[in-house]
Amino acid sequence: PFQWREDRENLFMEGLADFAQACTSFPMTIDGFAAFPPRVIYLDTPLTEPLSVLQKSLARTLRQSFGIHNDTHKNNGFVPHLTVAFRDLKKEAFLTAWEEVKDREVNLAWEQTTLSLLKHDGQRWQVLKDFSFSD
Repeated sequence: PFQWREDRENLFMEGLADFAQACTSFPMTIDGFAAFPPRVIYLDTPLTEPLSVLQKSLARTLRQSFGIHNDTHKNNGFVPHLTVAFRDLKKEAFLTAWEEVKDREVNLAWEQTTLSLLKHDGQRWQVLKDFSFSD
């Protein structure tokens, strides 16, 4: 997450559109549930070479073109995932929820053809805009 002035959103979105046009689609998968105990449960998205290349390229573009640095998470590495429960999951409920989902099979696959910009509305993340890849 980062903060960006709303009056400069269009400039940022133009940059993301240009970035996405230089990208090509790639396969994505979800392979079960995982967690960042004691509060976060997520759908596990294995780190593939195309996803790693995209993340590194995007981080470089954000840093060079917009001065956006992800210093908060730089020591944690990149862990691709789709969050299922986060702030609304109390520590006490984490173990119960984790026991419920940890062994559930979830296997999904698709071709990723877009990059999505999310914006927090005060309660949840919403898709602000999708940017299509070149193919």
